[in-house]
Amino acid sequence: MILSATRMTFRPYRAGDPLGTNRFGIVEPLPGRAVGPLALATVLTPLVGFSEDGGRLGMGAGYYDRRFAAQKRPAMIGVAHELQRVDALPRREWDVPLDAVVTERGWRCFTARGRSMLL
Repeated sequence: MILSATRMTFRPYRAGDPLGTNRFGIVEPLPGRAVGPLALATVLTPLVGFSEDGGRLGMGAGYYDRRFAAQKRPAMIGVAHELQRVDALPRREWDVPLDAVVTERGWRCFTARGRSMLL
């Protein structure tokens, strides 16, 4: 994944491919061919907090919401700790909800009605 000032780009990676360090100090694939979001089946999504209805609180830049705003998108799975769970988060029309979240307690899948089910 590569971040510009306003856009997130995904790049293919295979074990052993050379990596570089971006401006945030994060190791990532070197620039090259980009992969569009519809080519991805699943995206593991970092977060600051998540709610019981699939809401996701990120770092506030909106990279994931802008990149995955299309109705057809990959499954969005949040990766979190249980202590990041909150009862509710405000949601705007541009916010992309999570399909599931995984914590040390297990998987929570979110239904179309926004209720979670711990698996």
